[in-house]
Amino acid sequence: MIRLDYLRETVQILDLVSSRFLMYDADRQQNQSFDQFCGGFCQANEPVRQFYNGMLVLQGNTSDELQQRITLAYPTSEIFSTKFSLLPNFFGVELDADGKAPKFVSLIALMFRAEKHPSWTVDMVKQWELNVEEYFKNYDQQRIEVNALSAAIVEHVLRLTNVTSGLNYHFSRREILELQKKVKVTLLDIVVAGKSLQPFLVIGFLIMCIFCTSTTIASSVIMFRHRATYRKVLLSVTACVLPFMACGSALGLVFLLGINFSPLLCITPFLVLAISVDDAFLMVHAWNRIEKNDYRAPKPRAEKMAQFLLPLSEKALEALSAQVCVETGPAIAISAFTNILAFAIGAVSSSPEVRIFCIGNAACIFFDMLYQLTFYTAIMSLLADSSEPPAKEESDSRIKEAAKKLLHWYSSLIADVKVSLTVALLWSLFVAGAFVGSSYATVDLSSQKMFLPDSKLIQIDRIRNRYMVPSYTPATLVVSNPGNLSDAENINELNLMKTAFESLPNAIGSESTKFFMSDFVNYKNVMQEQQEGDPSAASLDAFLNWPEYAFWRGFLKRDNTSEWVFSGIDDVKQFIFITGYQGEHLGSWTEKGRLLKTRFNVSVFSEDGFYIDLLDSIPSITWQSGLVTFFCVIVICALFINHPATILFVSMAIFASCIGVFGYMSLFGITLDPIVMAISIMCIGFSVDIPAHVSFHFHASKSHLEKQSSCSTITPEEEKDEFKTRLEHTIASVGFPVIQAGLSTNLCALPLAFVPLYMAQVFALAMLLCISFSLIHGILVLPAMFCLYDRASTAILARLRRQKRCAPV
Repeated sequence: MIRLDYLRETVQILDLVSSRFLMYDADRQQNQSFDQFCGGFCQANEPVRQFYNGMLVLQGNTSDELQQRITLAYPTSEIFSTKFSLLPNFFGVELDADGKAPKFVSLIALMFRAEKHPSWTVDMVKQWELNVEEYFKNYDQQRIEVNALSAAIVEHVLRLTNVTSGLNYHFSRREILELQKKVKVTLLDIVVAGKSLQPFLVIGFLIMCIFCTSTTIASSVIMFRHRATYRKVLLSVTACVLPFMACGSALGLVFLLGINFSPLLCITPFLVLAISVDDAFLMVHAWNRIEKNDYRAPKPRAEKMAQFLLPLSEKALEALSAQVCVETGPAIAISAFTNILAFAIGAVSSSPEVRIFCIGNAACIFFDMLYQLTFYTAIMSLLADSSEPPAKEESDSRIKEAAKKLLHWYSSLIADVKVSLTVALLWSLFVAGAFVGSSYATVDLSSQKMFLPDSKLIQIDRIRNRYMVPSYTPATLVVSNPGNLSDAENINELNLMKTAFESLPNAIGSESTKFFMSDFVNYKNVMQEQQEGDPSAASLDAFLNWPEYAFWRGFLKRDNTSEWVFSGIDDVKQFIFITGYQGEHLGSWTEKGRLLKTRFNVSVFSEDGFYIDLLDSIPSITWQSGLVTFFCVIVICALFINHPATILFVSMAIFASCIGVFGYMSLFGITLDPIVMAISIMCIGFSVDIPAHVSFHFHASKSHLEKQSSCSTITPEEEKDEFKTRLEHTIASVGFPVIQAGLSTNLCALPLAFVPLYMAQVFALAMLLCISFSLIHGILVLPAMFCLYDRASTAILARLRRQKRCAPV
């Protein structure tokens, strides 16, 4: 990049941007170029021009004396006794054998920053930066490749809101070919990333349809003696289509209300598909079971034959649909409302993109619940099948007999206190490991997570992190209480403050610092000696009027207004200075700012300051949002389950599943960021589903057993061990549907793991862990907890009864 023809084109680009792109000034009622409105920042790129001019002079026929007055060194060059730093502009520098002159430069950065004019709007500044970017997309780049990067360009992609400055990066084509394969730049990279999920959504839908159809037919034929007809296929496919109906209705309403589209919403159909199909499994299983129990009820044989041969009457369908809704409705409502609440809290506490994602998910889940309890119930009534004739139902198949034996064996196993204690111990180790994993969680806000691997923005970000950040990371320090700038003691303290920042670990030193007081003090001393009779000659106004010092105007602010004025010394309200660091140590800058804030009210600003603030806020926001969501979810569960111990066990299962997802994701190397924040909150809602279904049915089984009801949750068959009976009937009622739900959800999320996109892969991993942990808790851990509680409560009650009998009268 420091070959003469490359530098010449770079300077031409500098002149082009400075003169071609205009901004309208309403006060002056005219369009202005960057050269006209840049103010105190006009000379930010002058080191590049001066270096080029120096090379022109040295390559000409110049005398030895002239050459001795030009020193093109790195990091500081000097031309005719004027020194200028190359640190903010030259990156990837290789030096000659003498260790001074640059031999090779990989990248040149041109920064275009200006003082804000009162008549400007944020949209005007954004548009100026976007115009620059659009121009260079079609620029004839013969030698060098030009890319524009600014907050406005990133906002165009990620819908950020903070626009401060624009940066143009110029790097050689050879260097680009060494780093990355050239890919066409697009401002819609993030949209392309979101749309890349669509083929996998189709794959997930097909997998779900096949799984749902095969398991539903298998369950109906083997366990309930139904025939494998096209009605079962239609019922299964409808269960997979229903989520898309809900997404269409909900997202249409959301967009109608003025909420913008977010590419993160491309994940929403996966979520709703998983939830909706789970509910469908429960309803279909309940329908088959209730219909079978109704057939087994004592009736004349002729009536039973008529029930098979003739379609169900409207009254019978109405009663059957009502009983299905009574049995599955609370569990579906718990699942829906807990997920809606989790996403609602995420919408309040998350970043703008994640907020849109949460709002869309909450709306889709709500519509899905409505469609599930209304539309799908009606479809079930229309597509209802009856079981085989009584003559064919006398003997069960081997598979069904094996399933019954397995159910009986498993219930007996869990009812063993020793087994339940072992499960509780393993569960404790699982939770402990999750806490250990959570302690290793770190925050990483890399923008590369939001783009596909071949995105040009990722290429630019990688080049920036490879060349710019390690060699020169500027920190802008705002001194809000500078004091009296004519007081020598105050000036000395300001210099000590500057030295303190220059002495931090990995600080480059004084050669990277732009501190106006240094030039002002030297100027003032010279002027006081030369013009003792004219005090105004040494004033700040006079200093800023000198051409070589005019650029310092952009570093001063006075009179507590948005205008920059220069008419005195003591009334300077703020000034900024810049110093450079090698490496990412913004946390140290912030801490140093706190230490010095009491004296000069110093605050630190950097281009990545927004993200540095999030480093501290994301962990606290995550656990606070998660805690609030967790308690709200428990309250919702308590509305449907009025047994304190059952609510406690559900809470423990939800907590363990969530902390397990977060902790073990950290062990897999997943870092904390806004996407993981939203997924963590989402997992709280998803981890409720299976434990809520199991707990609700187990809790309901007691009342059914006591009343000897014909409800499908239990059968009138009596056993000596009440807990074992309740557990066996609970697993018979919801065991197969929750296993179907867990497997189907994992199969739906699995294709996302193959998408080369961070948010898709993290979502897939979180879903796989969350559903797997929830399934284990629902089928194994919760029954073990119920067993220990039942045995303990039974023993305590028996002891109290004995003590009551033995008590003296």
